[in-house]
Amino acid sequence: MIILDCKNNYDFFAYVLKIKEELRKLTTYLLAFFWIGLFAQERTNLENPLIEKQIFDKDRIPLVEGKLLNYSPSDAPSLSIKYSFATPTIKKQVTRSAEIASDGSFNIKLDLGIGYQEVWLSVGDLYYGRLLANKDLYIELDLTLLQESPINHIGEGVAFSGTDAKMNMFINEFEIYKSDKRAEIDDEKISIIMSNSFSKLEKEKELKKVYKKQATIEHQFAKKNGKNFEWILANDRIASMYADLFSIHWGKKMSDLLKQECLAFKPSIVSNASIRYYDFIGLYYKIPNRIETKMITERTLRAQLSETTSSANLDQFLREYDKKRDHLQYNAEVYEQGEMLYLDTYEAELEMASLDLQLQKINKLSKEKSALVKLLSQPDNLRLRAIFIEKVKSEDPSSWIISLMTKDLETDIKLVDNLTSVLKQNKDQNNISIGTETHLTDCFIADSISMESLICNIKAMYPEKAIILDFWAPWTSICKDDLTRNKSFSEALDTLPIQMVYLCSSLDVSQKSWEDALASFPESGTHIYLNDQLTAEFMEYFQIKKYPTYFFIDQDGNFDRDLIPSVSQVKPRKLAARVSKSERI
Repeated sequence: MIILDCKNNYDFFAYVLKIKEELRKLTTYLLAFFWIGLFAQERTNLENPLIEKQIFDKDRIPLVEGKLLNYSPSDAPSLSIKYSFATPTIKKQVTRSAEIASDGSFNIKLDLGIGYQEVWLSVGDLYYGRLLANKDLYIELDLTLLQESPINHIGEGVAFSGTDAKMNMFINEFEIYKSDKRAEIDDEKISIIMSNSFSKLEKEKELKKVYKKQATIEHQFAKKNGKNFEWILANDRIASMYADLFSIHWGKKMSDLLKQECLAFKPSIVSNASIRYYDFIGLYYKIPNRIETKMITERTLRAQLSETTSSANLDQFLREYDKKRDHLQYNAEVYEQGEMLYLDTYEAELEMASLDLQLQKINKLSKEKSALVKLLSQPDNLRLRAIFIEKVKSEDPSSWIISLMTKDLETDIKLVDNLTSVLKQNKDQNNISIGTETHLTDCFIADSISMESLICNIKAMYPEKAIILDFWAPWTSICKDDLTRNKSFSEALDTLPIQMVYLCSSLDVSQKSWEDALASFPESGTHIYLNDQLTAEFMEYFQIKKYPTYFFIDQDGNFDRDLIPSVSQVKPRKLAARVSKSERI
């Protein structure tokens, strides 16, 4: 209880401030106790200090096995088992294939000794379901029944056993419960987040209203099916809500009270929703707001001033820089000159300043939450990621997250180096083919036996050119939109020795829908439709999470996955310099 003892009016404002601070603390404590009570039933949370010991304990890795009943090895060519599982690392989600033994048995291999790991399992076109692995789980799929009637989640021909069986029956039953209504709710969330008419405060209120509707559906389901596992549904709903609330504040200021509420939550399962929660916290701290951007840019560039760079010229550029960022009319000539003179020249220094500010903000979180946010906030760019890891090491050399970060970085570097080596070994090959021609010009159906052979054949087809591979899908508009947002990129393609090659994913895309989409394609280039096997290879090898994803191969066969994060972001000068450098070599 807060007791007021105001002796005079002068003390009143001091007491008001004291009350506000006490209420802030009380709110934080109450939220913490609320989450602890909600998720307390023989469960831990991802921010438990014990996680740093448990996560590397191989004996704690949940066991997931299965068997395809009525399986024959003759089914193998047309049947594949794919699974994806959430992971609290930069990968966020790992996609793998499971080998099918001659008796139909298979294993799902997880990496970390954490309980309650979410897995999404697909068996060809016959079965798709959500698994939650805590201790041990066994799933049987009757191919005879599934071939007659494919199943999503649960139904005839699908059986769970093991310690985690009841939990998995519960969550899969929920996946099909009022799915249409839940899809409508998801659409409502997106509409609110993307709205240009709502203020931040209005978005916060509307999102919470929509999530209450979702909670009502969960309560109705649990009332009929038992409440022992309702906490799993609550975990994902709450994690998703707070992730959405962070997303509407990217590059903006969030109120302290809302931030405390969001950060008080501690997920209890390793699901896509939980990973998204930490990822979106990381993006909130990674994307600077307007004031922070201005501070970083001005402070960093002023530190680089020399006798040849006058303060007056920098001041002039910064004024136009601020106008452009605020979508005001600006002097394009002054801006473009300053961009080359300052932003391009001191790009590395600006990147370091951004990383330092990002870590400075993340370090204000609790030690446990900070560790998870850092894991998920690492830069995708391999060079910047290496620097990020070194900065984390310098803060706490013994931190458990460093080994995970380092392992992922080494793996990704090895993948790139391997492709570069293969490309250079095969650069002089003859009698190459990138696929079967279609009735459309420069459009092919891939017939390569592997991803590596296809990439090598593409490079050999254009030996004197650099290659940009655009991995895309027609059903997402951003793939075409991204190509039209940067006119200078299109102009650069007309003047530089670069060949665009568009690799269409077959995931939910038929050959006909691909061909139809090409009728309105915004850029010229070579188009290749990937079969299911090649699509899966690309997605697994590079752990592709978004469309479009770009890869660059220079004239000499050096593979680069970082040069083009998006066409709208790429600077033609940088692209030209990379091509010219390769030509000089």
